[in-house]
This record gives sequence, structure tokens and C-alpha cells, in this order.
Amino acid sequence: MSGLFNSFNIARTGMYTTQTKINVASHNIANAATDGYSRQNVNVSTTIPNTLPGIGQMGTGVEIDSITRTRDIYLDNQVRYESSLSGKFESTTTVMEQVEIVFLEPSDTGLNTVMNEMWTSWQELSKTPENSNTRTLVTQNALTFTDNVNHMMDQLDTIVEDAVSLSESKAYDANSLLNQVNDLNDQIYRTKLRGLEPNDLMDQRDLLLDKLSSIIDIDTKLSQFGSVEVTSAETGVVLLSDNPQELPEGQINIIRDIQFDGSNYTFTMAKNGDVNDVSTYSTTIDMSDYAEGDVVFVDPMTWEDNPPVMVKAEITQGQLAGQMQSIDLVQKYEEQIDKLVQSLAMSINTIHRDDGADVNGGIDFFTAKDGVSSITARNITVNQAIVDDVSLVNTGALASSPEGDGSRALAIAQLRNGMYPINDIDSFQSYIDANYDPATMTIAPTTSGTAFDSYYKDIIAKVGIDAQGAQRGLENQNNLLLQLTQRRESISGVSIDEEVANLVQLQTAYQANAKVMSTITMMLDTLINGMGL
Repeated sequence: MSGLFNSFNIARTGMYTTQTKINVASHNIANAATDGYSRQNVNVSTTIPNTLPGIGQMGTGVEIDSITRTRDIYLDNQVRYESSLSGKFESTTTVMEQVEIVFLEPSDTGLNTVMNEMWTSWQELSKTPENSNTRTLVTQNALTFTDNVNHMMDQLDTIVEDAVSLSESKAYDANSLLNQVNDLNDQIYRTKLRGLEPNDLMDQRDLLLDKLSSIIDIDTKLSQFGSVEVTSAETGVVLLSDNPQELPEGQINIIRDIQFDGSNYTFTMAKNGDVNDVSTYSTTIDMSDYAEGDVVFVDPMTWEDNPPVMVKAEITQGQLAGQMQSIDLVQKYEEQIDKLVQSLAMSINTIHRDDGADVNGGIDFFTAKDGVSSITARNITVNQAIVDDVSLVNTGALASSPEGDGSRALAIAQLRNGMYPINDIDSFQSYIDANYDPATMTIAPTTSGTAFDSYYKDIIAKVGIDAQGAQRGLENQNNLLLQLTQRRESISGVSIDEEVANLVQLQTAYQANAKVMSTITMMLDTLINGMGL
């Protein structure tokens, strides 16, 4: 009698196990297109057998050990690492595409063309200095040059501002993702304590970590009860503790703006990237290593301090790193344009003004827009007095020179071909003072210098190289990331064909177990009713 009931129980466990496998297969099929979902498997083992004296052990059926997901942690780490690199190139590519539009080279309206027209107009003026039209042409072409430079710098400044704003948005996203991971950590921890496997919750957490890795390079470490600790891969700062109730060592933030007045540093930050919660801090602490757009890790316990405790994030991967790199590149382009404009203005002004000679006017050709500040690419313009009266354009060697003397205009035009130490802008005026000859109205060139046109073309070449490098890096990373993702999908993803094949097999198994139960039921009926018991 006990033997039949044991057989009945074996069939029952078989049916229950098969039904569970069918449920899991159905769950897999239903989530085949769910982002981040990992295929789940039912792990089974035999139950404890009965021992029959003199015969041996007899099986008692099957039981479910666990339902687990198929996941390769090594592949996850690879995907996240490559995703960080891809995020960096993606951010840099986006910014560089905007920079290329600003420079608009080669084109008929780019700064190179405008600068060529300015030089050419000076050349033409040297031939007909008595002609008012050529003086007007010099003035207007120079104004076109300065307006283009002003506009270019405004556009580049806007790109930097946009990059900082986007960095703040990415910091906000990263902190939001970390908060969501923390909530899932809490749920997973509680589920694990009950001895259950929270597969779907862990899938959701892994998907969030994948998204986070594209913003900033991270390392993860699992605790005993399934909570994950998240750290910055490059600095080791804990961004999320494996204890859901514990604050991290640092929260991701962006330096929005930083100024130094000679004694104090003043900077602003949007708390955790939240543009509705912006704070300004002032400190005497040396912050010379910090710049606009820098990523910093702020101790959340010190937000009310002035300044809060923070660490500069020396990161090289992820979208935030790409934004930092892009801001640095754009600011270097601005610095180079500034050097070009300042050196050009100093050179033309020196010859046009020529303080050491008896000349007509003796005024600067270029000035700052306010007429007081030092000339920069942002404020350069043609002297308003010259704009109002083009006769003030100085063309002759001396005031007593005949009306047709265009030697000074020719000297200015010939600056175009000279090689000067443009990069050494801090001492450029000193170089001019030491090498300017009033008698010949020339600034002696140097073999270690660069021509103005060539210097600008070098900037354009650098922009093109940086843009191509970012684009090439993005394409390579996307191809590599695609291969890794497909490989992970082949391991963790759901194959509809495979699941359907499993369902056919499980259906047969379920029917077989049901047949066993039916047979045992008939045997019991025969045993009980046939024997009149």
C-alpha cells in the first residue's frame, strides 16, 4: 500500500516540477523583448531516496532547488567597461560636430576667407592709398573679420555652457540611477533574507548599472545578501554603499562656474545636478586645479559647509569624462584664437600707430569694444574713430609723405607672410618692441614662429583631427560593444525557438507524469474495490 502511495507522490512531484518549468518558460517568452531581462531556469534535484534493506535505495521523486537567471558577470563587467568608453566618445563627438559647424571650414564665409580678404584689402590700399573707397574696403573687411571672431567666440562659449549644462543633466541622471539601485538593493536584500531568489529585481538593477556605466566608469561588488556596492572605477570613491541605509562617500556633481578674485575662489554647483537647487560657495582654499565643467564627488554630509568636502573626479571614461574633455578642447581652441587675434592686433596696431615716427593720426587700428580693456577675440573691433572717418587709416611712411604713399599699408599687408611667436602671447608685445624697425615699418620675423594664416589653419587641422578621432573612436567602440552585447544576449537572452521546443518536451513530460498518476489511481481502485476492502 505504501509503495503505491510513494509512486503516486513521485508522479505528483514530477507534475509539479514540470508545471513550474512551464510557468518559467512562459515567463521567459513573455519577457523576450524586455530590456535587461535574463533567461530564467528551474534547477531541480532528486529527493531523498528510501532505503530498502537488502535491496538498496529507491528514488522518491524530484524537487525544485531554485529558479535562477542565466548571467555572466564577467561579460557584464566587459560590457560596462566598453560602454563607458563608448559614452566618452559619444559626448566628445557630439560637441566636436558643433565645433566644426562654428569654424565652418573650408567655406566662402569662414574666418580663413574673411582674414584673407582683410589682408588683400591692405595690399590693394598700398597701391591706391589716395582712394577713399579702398580705405573703406580695408575698414569694412577688418570689421567683418572682428565681427566673425566675436561671433565665433560667442558660439564657442555657448558650446561650453551647453556642455556644462549637459554634464549637470548627466550628473542628475547618474545620481537618480544610483538612488534607484539603492531602492532595489533594499528589496533584494529583504528577499534574500527570506531565502528567495529575486531574479527580476536583479535584472532591473543590472539594467540600471548598465545605463550608469555609460555615464561614468564604475566597479561593482556584491555583498553576502545580494546588495551591490558601486564605486568610481578610477578613483575608488564609494558612490553607493551596499547598505541601503548608509550614505555614500561621494555624490556626483559638476562645477558650474568658478572665479578667482585674487584671494577667494567663488564657484557654483547644482546639488546632485538638480538645476533647481543651485548653491554658491566662496573659499580661500586653493582651487586652481578646478575648472568649469569639472566633475566632483561631494560628501553628502557636508552640503551645508562652505565649501562642502569634495574630491575632483579624475575620470577618463564615460559621458561625463567626454564632456570634461570636450570643454577642455573647446577652451583650448578659444585660447588659440585669442592668441591669433591679440598678436595680429598688436602687430597691425604697432605699424599703424608707429609711436616713434611723425605720422598722421598715430592711433590704433584695432581696439576693444569698450575702448579701455585689453583686446581679446571676444571684444576686438575696429577703432570707432576710423569707422567714422576712413581718412584716419594710416597709409604713408610720414605725415609729409605724398598722397600716393602706401608704404605703411604695404608693411601691414606684408605681416601676412611673416613668422612670429604667436603662441608666446604673454611676451609678444615685448618681442614687437625689440624687433620693430620704425624706419622700414617692419617687425623682424623669427624662424621659430608661425604665420598668421598658417596658425589659423593649424587650429582648423587640430579641430578636424580631434573630431575625426572622436568619431573613429565612437564607431570602433560601438562595433565592439555590439559584439559584446550580442554575445551576452546569446547567453542571457531568451530564444523563442528554444523555449517553444522546451514547452513541447515539458508537455510530453507532464502527460507522462499524469499517465503515471492515472495508472496508479486504477491500481488503487483495483486494490481497494477488487478485494472488497
